[in-house]
This record gives sequence, C-alpha cells and structure tokens, in this order.
Amino acid sequence: MYYTRPIAISALLASTALAATSISDEEMTSLLNAGGVELAVRYAPMWFFGQAMNQPPCYPTWAFSGSPTTPDIYDLDHQTPPAPQCDYPDVGCNCRNPGVPIGNPGPAFPIYYSYQKCNDNEVRVAYNLFYEKDGATVSISLKAIEDTGRQAKLEGNNLTVVDDNFDPHVVRFTVNNTASSQAVAAKSVDLDIETGHNYDWERVIIVHSKDSNNYWTPTRALLSSHSKYHNLAWGDIQNTLTTEEINAGNAIDPNGVKNNDHPKVYVAWSKHANFDTRNTGWNDPISQSLDNAFRSQDWWHFVDPSNYIRSDLSTAAGQALASANWGDATANPPHVHDIMCNAS
Repeated sequence: MYYTRPIAISALLASTALAATSISDEEMTSLLNAGGVELAVRYAPMWFFGQAMNQPPCYPTWAFSGSPTTPDIYDLDHQTPPAPQCDYPDVGCNCRNPGVPIGNPGPAFPIYYSYQKCNDNEVRVAYNLFYEKDGATVSISLKAIEDTGRQAKLEGNNLTVVDDNFDPHVVRFTVNNTASSQAVAAKSVDLDIETGHNYDWERVIIVHSKDSNNYWTPTRALLSSHSKYHNLAWGDIQNTLTTEEINAGNAIDPNGVKNNDHPKVYVAWSKHANFDTRNTGWNDPISQSLDNAFRSQDWWHFVDPSNYIRSDLSTAAGQALASANWGDATANPPHVHDIMCNAS
C-alpha cells in the first residue's frame, strides 16, 4: 500500500551566523593547476541515502566495472551493464545497494568530477554520480493517480500527470500495455508504466565566485533533479557541515546550520534527484518523479579524494565516458563538463 500525506520535510532550525571559508586568488589558481581535486574535496557534499517501504535504493557505483578495491578499466568491454527494472516498490533490485544496515555510513563510491573556469570571476566544479538504473515498473490506474489529487491523461502509450503543487508539475511516462478505450474512459484499468530507465547520471555543481578583494567562496549549489536543477544560494542550503565535523565522522547532526563548507545532499530513493532537505511523507510511485520524492538519511558517505575521477576529455576516463552509450541517461560527465558554465 502506498501512503501519501502532507510533506514531512525536516524541521529548519535557527541558523547560526557562519560563513564558508574563502581562498585567495593565488590559491585558487594553484588548486586548478593541480587538477582540482583538493578544491572539489574542500567544498564537497556529504551524501545521504534512504530506503522506503523496507526497500533499499540503488547506490552509486563505478561506470567501468570498478569497485572499492579495483579501478575502472576504460574500454567499452568493461562498461558496467545496466540493471533491469523490477515492480515498484523494489527500486533497488539488480543494482548495487548500500549493503550495510541502516544507521551506518555507506560504502565507498566514486565521484566523476570536472571543473571549469567560466570567466575571471567564476569557477564551477561538477560532482557526478553513476547508478545502474533508476525508477521501477508500476501498475496503476488513472483513478488511483487522480485519487492523489493529480490530473492524469492517457494519449496512446503516453501518460501525462499534472500536479500543480510541485515543480516539475508535469511528468510523462511510457505505458507498456494497451488498454481498451472503455476501460480508460472508466479510469479503472491498471496501466503498466515505466518510471525510470537504464543507467542514471546525477550531479551537484558548486559555483565559486571571486569578490572585490580577490577571494573566492562558494556562492551557489546546483542540485540535479531529472532534467533541471535546484539552484540554491549557498546561504539558503538548509543543512551544512564543517570540515572538522566531516573529519570527526559526524553526519546526521547538526541540522539546520547554514553557510558551512559542506552541503548535506539527500538523494531521492527511487530516481536519485538531489535535494538539500529530507522528505519522508510520500512513497507513492508518481511522487518519486516530482519534488516530493522520498529521501532520508539511512546511510551517508563522504567520498575520499582517492575516489575522485577527473572526467573531462583530457583524461582516459572522460574519453571512455563520452564514447559509451548510456541510453536515456544522456547527461554523462563529459557532456556536463561542456555545458557546465551555462547550467542553471
């Protein structure tokens, strides 16, 4: 049974008057010349993952058959195969799962990163995560969708759902079965729909800006959500951590503290959109394609610098990523790198 109720977003506590650390223009130049890993790690997210309905999520993994103990091999013969979808709510079937009990740090995974100096006053760093799939297959009627307060329209094999309370408020699905016109008119027939696809690339882009004193600070975070971004001013990110808290292994607490160096990023359970808030109020299948997608903090992980893989076309990783077929997951790291400065 699916439950829908008003959003239960984590409570926003009073924020402390803090500020992210800044770096000099000379140091920024040095960090970029050194390959950007240290810059990326200094302001990297702490990633959070959750399960719903006792079903674990797909968990980030290596794109070319790597593992926590072995590196990727950058040829197409070693491309990680996609994972087939299963019936909802089994969103984590056939793919890598966290593999440890809830309430613990998750295992290692890579970040396929790159950076761009967009102009004299802006540097951007992309943190890309790879998943073997997203979503699930769902059997649901038009009536069941409309009972959640949404509008649903079926045209051929295309289902459009409209929810004016969230952005994106229009989502489209492919229907696998053909229903009779009488049953569709009655809105009672179950439709077999695909909510996801083979492979999934998601990312966070952190924007660094130079001030009039020639010092750089992070000023915005772009959190990927399907085909768009949640574009947040750094001071508006709901939960951040200090580097000292990261090094101490803290993650769950504190909450509601803004303007530190490391944003808490909550990955949606089914389709892996990224958010700066938790939301455990909706676990129905349609919500997972909207901004009320389920996300929580059952596992967390801060990626070690050794698992940062530079992924622009100057590297073997980037060249292999660009040459591989990722199906509908077209926002692979080299593609993101090329358009990063225009992302909003």
